[in-house]
Amino acid sequence: MWEVRQTTVYGKKIGDQYQKANKIIPDELQKESDLLVIHRQQADVQRTLFKRLTSTLGEGEVLILADFKENWKLALRQTQATREFYSFQEITHLCLIVYYVDDGQIKSDRTHHLSEKLNHDSFFVHHVLQSISHHPRVQSAKILHWLSDTGSHFRNKAIAHMILSQNSSITKGKETRLHFFLECHGKNPCDSSFADLTRTVHSHIGTQTITTVDQLIDFFTSVQDQGWLDHSHTFISFLSLTQPLPAGF
Repeated sequence: MWEVRQTTVYGKKIGDQYQKANKIIPDELQKESDLLVIHRQQADVQRTLFKRLTSTLGEGEVLILADFKENWKLALRQTQATREFYSFQEITHLCLIVYYVDDGQIKSDRTHHLSEKLNHDSFFVHHVLQSISHHPRVQSAKILHWLSDTGSHFRNKAIAHMILSQNSSITKGKETRLHFFLECHGKNPCDSSFADLTRTVHSHIGTQTITTVDQLIDFFTSVQDQGWLDHSHTFISFLSLTQPLPAGF
């Protein structure tokens, strides 16, 4: 229970305001405390359900986890104190992790889709899904699980149609199951990948200056070759396409 300790106040008006606040503040703090407890419980439940989902995947099942990173701000350099830093474009970064069973073990492949197209929208996600449909484990799967947050870039008619339609390139001939997680309720493995990549940039960028998507991808593949970054990361440049989605989406 919250407690407001005794305070000396002077003047009737100030005293009345203090007495009113003395009654309201503890109640408000208690409400915030109760909401925090609920938030932590929801985060724990969500984490437990995700671990259960990945650990119980069977042969012929795949799980695709998708999440957006906060945009990269270019130019990236070791010191970003100059005004020049603020004049460069941002880069959109969508991470997809494919979980599957191989020789009785749960394994995963991570693909990072980088683009100068800044909108986190269904058009971007739609084309990234077309790309991931060529993953051999996705192609051979009988059951496909999709897991993402509930942002409009994921939870919309276009993406639902592509994932659920039996005629789409990613789900044809598969049983598909949609799962969503609450945002801001703990970190997921995509967030861990984002943190690894950010630390890698800060640790190994040296005197380089990165101003384009291709330069950023070249940097990551270079540090992979030098053993500073896991080779389970795959980096793909996404063109800034402008054509709309097909009619009816």
